[in-house]
Amino acid sequence: MGFQEDITERKNVEDALARSRLLLEQRVSDGYRLKVKKTAEEISRFENIVSDRAFRLALQPIVDLGTGKVHHHECLVRFPDLKNGESPFERITFAEEFGVISALDYAVVCRAIEILKRMTAENLSGLSLAVNLSARSLESSKFVEALIGI
Repeated sequence: MGFQEDITERKNVEDALARSRLLLEQRVSDGYRLKVKKTAEEISRFENIVSDRAFRLALQPIVDLGTGKVHHHECLVRFPDLKNGESPFERITFAEEFGVISALDYAVVCRAIEILKRMTAENLSGLSLAVNLSARSLESSKFVEALIGI
């Protein structure tokens, strides 16, 4: 192989590498745009669920092991659009990661208060409820102020 052939082969390899780099950058860029689009869609879907109150609360009895009696009930959020038995953990974690959990926490507290009011109106008082709140919500002074204002 002569000198000119070496230069031509090296140029072909360099051109192929440059095309590969461009193609890789294009694919990464397309993948990134798709991921951002899907994330924005999921945030929007979550916000709609909260604003439409398209969730329910399951009341989990918490039993005093010493007496065997129900001490209180823990309010657990359930999303009807999830398949039967599918945990809401991923959706809640997603909402925490993307800063939209406070709206759900506030809506859950409001729903728990509605349950307590309904129980009182039906002369079924004595029900105690516990609500799990995200640390992210509790770190927000706006959330805490809104909660105090209920």
